[in-house]
Amino acid sequence: MDYRTVWNVILNNVLALTILIIILTSIVSAFIRQRSRDRCLHDFENYFVTLIMKTGKTVSGKLKLYSSGMELEFKEPLNNKYSYIISYAELEREMQVLHRYHWDLTPKNRKQREKSIKKTYRPNIIRRTRRSLRNIVNTLRDAFNKSLTLFIGSMGSRVAGGRATQDMTSVGTSLVDMFVNAYDSVLEKYIGRKIVVQIEENGKFNEYEGVLKEYTVKYMELLNVKYDFTGDMGENMLKRGFKKPVYIDIIAPRSIMKIRYGGKPEKLSLRDMFGLS
Repeated sequence: MDYRTVWNVILNNVLALTILIIILTSIVSAFIRQRSRDRCLHDFENYFVTLIMKTGKTVSGKLKLYSSGMELEFKEPLNNKYSYIISYAELEREMQVLHRYHWDLTPKNRKQREKSIKKTYRPNIIRRTRRSLRNIVNTLRDAFNKSLTLFIGSMGSRVAGGRATQDMTSVGTSLVDMFVNAYDSVLEKYIGRKIVVQIEENGKFNEYEGVLKEYTVKYMELLNVKYDFTGDMGENMLKRGFKKPVYIDIIAPRSIMKIRYGGKPEKLSLRDMFGLS
């Protein structure tokens, strides 16, 4: 029995075809979930970062991202604890800000950071085209979503119906969500330029100046943020020989960080973008 005979048998057997569609859609859905990671958080992956919670709790470690959450691997174990794990739902609810300190960057990290900045600041034609297409899809998201889910759903109902139709429709929605982003014309304009943001901290808004690197539905990423540490952290910085203020990279939830002022109209040089001494 050759493959064409097997294929004809499957097409003529509704139950077998339904099972095949469910298996294939499950595989595609799993792939989409694995690939759908926040681009801002992805920029900090494999770097040593410090997570600051709204409660004031801080956790430092090497960032690892997974489909359901993230992990911070400690440099040294703490009472037999080797890492800190938090789901994305918890992170969105409890996170105040994520810091990446320039002085913690290894030579390899510096090269990775510079490469990432170059891709954003001087994208090749493929990256420019992909971002433009993504922005178009975002602008027409509802239309794309309805059209794709209607098309895929109708295919499922013709060949199998029921559960398979639901699964295929769900995959259609996931495909659109995978490639879209919360397109914001103002933020898009200021990528690679200095902005001033306000972050809600302890019931009040503090202003920070930095370079907008990226934004997503949930987060904004800023480079070379002028940061004046206070309290014990500030004292430790002074003891280590750092002069206040210092410059760091940050990611914060868009729910508590708002762009407030735009910087100079012209884009910065790559050297200014790198911001490393």
